[in-house]
Amino acid sequence: MEFRFADPMWLWLLAALPALGLWQWLIASRWRATLRYSDLGLVRGIGAAPRRLLLLLPPSLRMAALSLLIVAMARPQSGDVQRDVLIEGVDIMLVLDCSGSMRTPDFPPFLTRLDAAKEVMANFIGGRETDRIGMVVFGEESFTVCPLTVDYSALIQLLARVRLGVVPENGTAIGTGILNAIHRLRDSEAQSKVIILLTDGDNNRGVDPQLMAALAGDLSIKIYAIGIGPPGARRQMPGFDPDRLELIAAETKGRAFFAQDAGTLQAVYDEIDQLETSEVEFNVYAQWDELMTLFLWPALACFALEILLRKTRVMTLP
Repeated sequence: MEFRFADPMWLWLLAALPALGLWQWLIASRWRATLRYSDLGLVRGIGAAPRRLLLLLPPSLRMAALSLLIVAMARPQSGDVQRDVLIEGVDIMLVLDCSGSMRTPDFPPFLTRLDAAKEVMANFIGGRETDRIGMVVFGEESFTVCPLTVDYSALIQLLARVRLGVVPENGTAIGTGILNAIHRLRDSEAQSKVIILLTDGDNNRGVDPQLMAALAGDLSIKIYAIGIGPPGARRQMPGFDPDRLELIAAETKGRAFFAQDAGTLQAVYDEIDQLETSEVEFNVYAQWDELMTLFLWPALACFALEILLRKTRVMTLP
């Protein structure tokens, strides 16, 4: 149950009521009749009679009536509001290189490439809200660490357990890692399907990654390829081929990035976070009931009581 005013602008008139009451009091004081007495000693100390206190009741009733009338004019309403939320989420598979070269400690301060990648990936996972995320690791072979899920805390815990050696390290099977992620995404009904590939090497095991990228493109799966390594080593790292990463990304209308330190890697994931956003649609249904009469009838009753008092108990003479 919710409450609202259909025409709330009328409520501004409530601010004018104190000024109106003061103006009426000044007018009444100016024209109040007086009698002169030669000696007030006999009546000094006598308090106001209860009948005199009744004089305050008519103006109070008038102020109450005006207040209730203004609230009624603002059209108070109550109703049941239902909101249907339709979320077009993004399905994301994180594909992480766990080959032997990822143990290189060239990410300041003395972080291995794998540790730096895990730290930034954990931040990325924690920043999503409505998307399903899964994870695949690869070295010489590939396996699924976690299928698509919205249990981000569980996924972050699984990511923390990823170590070198969970897959054979003597090779870099980028194509096999992509293929594993495609299997997880091919039956997805999400509006957007994404693979975020992170590696520091070139494919030297398993299937051709460009063929897998073409397959991903046919299935409307976009690939963001991230190459990581030390500063100035984009083309000097042994076995690393940034051109291949760019071809893989281009095949799926994605993008390729290169990160030389943890800060740059974080910026890459932040950019991907902005590129892949979920669409949220709200449908609101409401049935409102008018409550004007709950304030209008008391206002009329206050007006009627004021008139009755002025004509009887607190009648004043000219």
